[in-house]
Amino acid sequence: MDDVKRHFSICSCHSAEHTVHWNYDPAQRIKSDQGNEYDWPSEVWFETCVSWNQSFFKRCWNAVRYIFGHRSNYGHFDCFTLEKSEAKKLVAFLQDYVNEPDEISPV
Repeated sequence: MDDVKRHFSICSCHSAEHTVHWNYDPAQRIKSDQGNEYDWPSEVWFETCVSWNQSFFKRCWNAVRYIFGHRSNYGHFDCFTLEKSEAKKLVAFLQDYVNEPDEISPV
């Protein structure tokens, strides 16, 4: 996991809560403690803040539940692993956006 490359996409409103953390872990050969070697496939995933806008008392209640072992199905942060086929679709989608003119020409 030391070779993981990271990129941060920040919303145009510049809010820290609106940040997406992109991660790329390239394929590598890993040696186990028993001396066996195996190939670890490359992975791309992103992490984002799931929920943040809660009252003070709601956050305290969540903290108490956390202390006693309750785990949310969603968590406060979540990640999404991107398959290579989906990454190709995302690149094509973003390429359309990048190639679009910055301003619409008048008619």
